[in-house]
Amino acid sequence: MATASAWIHAVLGTLFLLFVFYLAGGALASLAAAGYGARKHDARGLRLARLVVRKTAVREWLVFLLGVVPPIIIGVFVRLADATAYMLTQGWLTTVFLLFTGWGALQVFKILLYKYPRSPKLFIPFGIAAVVLLLPVPAVFMVTGEFAAQPDLFGGFITLILAMLQPSVLWRALDLTITTGLIGGFLVVSIAYRRLRRMAADSPVRRFYRWAMESGLRGTMVSAALLVLSGAVTVASLSPNAQAALTGGNIVQTGLFAAAALFLVGIAAASWLLSRLNRARGVVGTLGILLAATLVVMGSLHAEMRAYQNGPYFGQVPPGLYPSILQQRICGW
Repeated sequence: MATASAWIHAVLGTLFLLFVFYLAGGALASLAAAGYGARKHDARGLRLARLVVRKTAVREWLVFLLGVVPPIIIGVFVRLADATAYMLTQGWLTTVFLLFTGWGALQVFKILLYKYPRSPKLFIPFGIAAVVLLLPVPAVFMVTGEFAAQPDLFGGFITLILAMLQPSVLWRALDLTITTGLIGGFLVVSIAYRRLRRMAADSPVRRFYRWAMESGLRGTMVSAALLVLSGAVTVASLSPNAQAALTGGNIVQTGLFAAAALFLVGIAAASWLLSRLNRARGVVGTLGILLAATLVVMGSLHAEMRAYQNGPYFGQVPPGLYPSILQQRICGW
């Protein structure tokens, strides 16, 4: 039975990841719209970018509450529970640093996008910086959490980077990145839908929001298709025991994995069909189900696979990670 500490970790970790997905997804969608507008000289793209970034660039207190506090509390819990995990706080603080600097770049991107909309050379680099800094945060957080289960493998920041480069971890990180794109597309669709619902049928700006919703839907469909493909490659990169469990060795896990792929494809197809029929409410509802199902399935598969894993390397120590580093002991945080 899970302990109170495990439940606290799970709740805080989920809250943190959902916030990061929202922030990174919005940054990615806004950058894509701004890039399209700048390249095509299309004012619709820049307008959509401003709408999305205004919703995404949240205030400082919210970043601190949802993005900074959860990983630091988890790091303190880990440090107090196991003295050998003294270096793990570096991993938690790395996630906080990436998140906060990414949020800062996103704020600058928003300011420049609003103030100098005709100067993409000014705001595009900050949008790219925000995306580059925010996208790795879920993967770094995931790997750090797996080190917490086996702290004797952790030797500092270098081992964190080496773990990120392992194929099994790298493909799971790609899954998280694609999920960010899925959430970004959903954010665009939901913003456009709310505006469409409030305006008259003969409003002159209705065409813009209809275009915005279709653009977000296309991004969501592409992300869903890529997520199914990357999921298959991720399974191929797992340890033999984990692969066997997912491909017939364990009925529950095999059924969950197959149902996940079919459900993603089915919901994506339903969303596209409803869009063709001009049923905006149905599109938003089915995309919401798609998003929730994706997150639940990813979390469930990760939890099920932990029984077949041995730390972030799935039982493999990567080249260059020497035993002397693994045995290193230093007092303090």
